[in-house]
Amino acid sequence: MFEQVKKGIRLILAQDRLNGATAALSSQCNSPLDLILASTQLMNRALENSSEITPADRVHSKGESMKSKFNSKVVAVKMIAMLFVLSSSFFVSAPVTVKAAPVSVNRTFGIGSGTSHEVPSGGSVSLAIETVEFQVPVRSAITATIQHKRTLASGIQDFTIHFDLLDPSGAVAATKSAVTTGATTSTTLTAPINSLPGCNPKPWKVRVRGISPELRTVSVTGNISLSFEASTLNLNVEGDLIDLNKGNEVTKTIFNVDSRCGVVVIKATWDTDGIPGVDSAKLTFNLRRHNGSLARSLTANAFNALQNPKMTFSYTLTEADGEQSGDWKLEILNNSDFNTKKVKVTGTYAPGCN
Repeated sequence: MFEQVKKGIRLILAQDRLNGATAALSSQCNSPLDLILASTQLMNRALENSSEITPADRVHSKGESMKSKFNSKVVAVKMIAMLFVLSSSFFVSAPVTVKAAPVSVNRTFGIGSGTSHEVPSGGSVSLAIETVEFQVPVRSAITATIQHKRTLASGIQDFTIHFDLLDPSGAVAATKSAVTTGATTSTTLTAPINSLPGCNPKPWKVRVRGISPELRTVSVTGNISLSFEASTLNLNVEGDLIDLNKGNEVTKTIFNVDSRCGVVVIKATWDTDGIPGVDSAKLTFNLRRHNGSLARSLTANAFNALQNPKMTFSYTLTEADGEQSGDWKLEILNNSDFNTKKVKVTGTYAPGCN
């Protein structure tokens, strides 16, 4: 059966119909199921053509027979490779946005008697303070939820404590006072969206203060939970599919990585004139910061080609990058001997501290 299929493929090639068949696969298939059905039809055509081989076709010299067998194997391998590339493109080329739940970071605190932050002995002011630090990789709305309660002691009345949410510059983004009791009480602070990210060594902070003589006798302890949105985003890359002839270059703007910390991943696919679909010309991609300095460069084959290296790379946006604003650029250069078409750039951004 397999020998018949290979002979059928040879007939298709001899009639110059394989290119048309694979072109139909790539242009008409919109899903993996479509591709499987179309591939089956193509293999059926190969089987039908194999039945057209006459006994006279089988009369060859020994050398010619060995050459035919070798060629048929090569054709079969190439055909399978083409179908694999076409099918895999349905699974790897489309970017996917992964929407993460709000990230929550938890810390404990304690002020007053018996804690690491007691009221200093002999002081005229009964002040106890603890400041808790949090790494926040994104510019988003930030919510600090403080669960707190005091220890119980005879003759001690409920009293007020104070909470401050401090941004990485040290400015107070939100503040609130609350009465603490022997039962757990919840207090919430919220910083507005588009505030500064706080990666090491400039974290966000929650400060807990108590100014009460009762703190010489009792303590206030609890848990602080800091939450923020940290979604993986698709990159917003300027323009659509482009054709890039040999010797030319183009620059695309990436609009949504300015003033951020985290990891950017970029991929690119394209077709090459005069080269089978499993191969490609190499293009050069230069990722440049808003000020024009080079962040990352790679010369590679198309991501949809079989050979390596493939066009995909990552770059970590540092704290220094995050402190700067302005659109980033992606230069694409064709220094090959071939014209390319349908160049498509996709990518993702994942927030994070480094």
